[in-house]
Amino acid sequence: MGKHAQGRSGAPLVPPVKRGAEDVEIGAIPAPRIEQGKCMSYEPTSPENPYRLTGKQHFHMKAILKRFDGPHGIKVTKKADGAVSYHEADDGIFLSRRAWSQEAESDISHPIETLFDREVKRIESQGMIVKHNAISQYHLLWTLRYGFAKDPSPEQAIFPSGIGSDLPIDLEEWAEAHRKVPIRKGGNIAGRFITSVHLRQDLSDPRNQKNYEDIYWNLMRSDSTPLISADCYGDCLLMVISPKYALIGSRKPQEMNILTSVEAGLLNDESVRRAQEFTFG
Repeated sequence: MGKHAQGRSGAPLVPPVKRGAEDVEIGAIPAPRIEQGKCMSYEPTSPENPYRLTGKQHFHMKAILKRFDGPHGIKVTKKADGAVSYHEADDGIFLSRRAWSQEAESDISHPIETLFDREVKRIESQGMIVKHNAISQYHLLWTLRYGFAKDPSPEQAIFPSGIGSDLPIDLEEWAEAHRKVPIRKGGNIAGRFITSVHLRQDLSDPRNQKNYEDIYWNLMRSDSTPLISADCYGDCLLMVISPKYALIGSRKPQEMNILTSVEAGLLNDESVRRAQEFTFG
């Protein structure tokens, strides 16, 4: 499917994903870049938050996370040591803290999430998929947001040092709510606005879009063994959307596959292998 592109970091991207007899190459998707021990401070909103800016941003849809909720919450298993904990969908393990702007949250992400959510509900009610591209776009969005959540952009000097000024927080929040970018003293821009530019560009990048050309998302259903999901599948064309349903990308459309317990176990093993830091479910 063409030459591999490069992501935001400029690092070489992943090789083709093996799918049995066929290779599905999805190399233009920036693989999540996680720097261990890195903790960027975030800028909280004002206590009043009059424009209702989103402070807690999910890198994966809350509606999907809640499908894995159990009596004690969502079970999370760390990949490194197998440690188990239980969480709510709004807990920090599933969140970034203002890693991207309100424009990216509302105007870029929400429309993609809405279309994907319709397909998920159609799967659950009718056992079918109509808009495969809606699933592909969300797969890309999830991958990108995960990377930005784990490696947020710092504040950067974009304009000449003589441009910009120290702005009160209420004015900055007004600007963000109205899809404007406040320029701070020294020509600096808050990292979340830089991330939003990257997110929009990566979503529309023809190289990324080409990697999803002619991809069908084939439906898998497990009636016996609950499925688990990776925190992010990165370059892998796999999504587990509930303990019962999973989607696997392929160039060959297939009827819904009812998994045996053994097959469901193998799929769960793949989720563990593909996870960046943890699995849930």
